Amino acid sequence: YIMKANPARLIPAVERELREAEQRRERRAALELLRQSEERYRSLVDNMSDVVICVGLDRFITYVSPRVREMAGLEPAEIVGRHYSELVAPEYLPHIEEQFALMATGQGDRIHELAVLGVDGRQVPVEASTAPLHAADGTLIGVQAILRDVSDRRRAEAERDAAHHRLLNIIEFLPDA
Repeated sequence: YIMKANPARLIPAVERELREAEQRRERRAALELLRQSEERYRSLVDNMSDVVICVGLDRFITYVSPRVREMAGLEPAEIVGRHYSELVAPEYLPHIEEQFALMATGQGDRIHELAVLGVDGRQVPVEASTAPLHAADGTLIGVQAILRDVSDRRRAEAERDAAHHRLLNIIEFLPDA
């Protein structure tokens, strides 16, 4: 607000308003770029054939991608906020807890095989590729993982092993030449 009695303040006031208007424009542009970037990454994650999951240090799930519907028959909204142990086959829990502890010290394995519990109680074998999840200041806040359904791979390996054993049996019973 400028008084008529002090017109010398007009030029600095206009300059300040122009600077502030430019800062507001830059902020809006940066926010739009951030929104577009987040949209691209969200689309990428949402359309992956694997499941992306984030688990906090308290072991509660903070994010899971929509692909979990196909893998486990569960909606993402049903999973977020639940303890991870509700979704993992019990025999894998000790190993996962050990890996959580190691990850907090900067160690631990990055690739794990485990089984996710489906909505119908079935176990879905998955390969989990894990990485620490850090806040902007570098503080460890959890773990992010990409879960790949390996059911088909396991089935193919079992078929291969069975065929191998059949061939060994055939060879064993062949007469010596």
